[in-house]
Amino acid sequence: MSRNYVMIGFMGSGKTTVSRYLSTHYGFTLRDTDSMIELATGKTIGLIFREDGEEAFRDAETALLTRMCQESGGESMEEGSEAPGTIISTGGGIILRKENRDLLRQIGEVIYLRIQPETVLKRLRRDRKRPLLQGSDREKKVRELMALREPMYLEAADRILDVDNSTPDRTARIILGETAAQK
Repeated sequence: MSRNYVMIGFMGSGKTTVSRYLSTHYGFTLRDTDSMIELATGKTIGLIFREDGEEAFRDAETALLTRMCQESGGESMEEGSEAPGTIISTGGGIILRKENRDLLRQIGEVIYLRIQPETVLKRLRRDRKRPLLQGSDREKKVRELMALREPMYLEAADRILDVDNSTPDRTARIILGETAAQK
């Protein structure tokens, strides 16, 4: 039977990396919400933030999640297919709207990849593309955003995985309920 997993978490938590791993190694269909929005708008996320503002980007996220729910008709997005299911990798702020948190749960099992601020800062130390990390005090910005978002991640999540010291392979195995000896 097909299964859908929705990856949520702060930037740098590994949502995209783990989703790609599950797609490559286990045959899941991969859908990345940020990439889908970029394709639909013809703009990068950074350009959307600069030209249209964060609210316009959040509107695009909500519209995309609504379409994904309508496409699935409340059923597994790959229902009846031989594929193991779909992995949906989301942007870190997709949980900011209550409506989005509800829509995410309709799409599949929501897995919160939880990470500590120190790990985010280490992983993203060279990243200059993320619109919400622009400015001088990145550590302060990360800590503030994480504190604001944590209750929303927890509300949306069906499962929570602490990923600071995990590899994509280990995280994927935990998501799928495997142990290292099972593969």
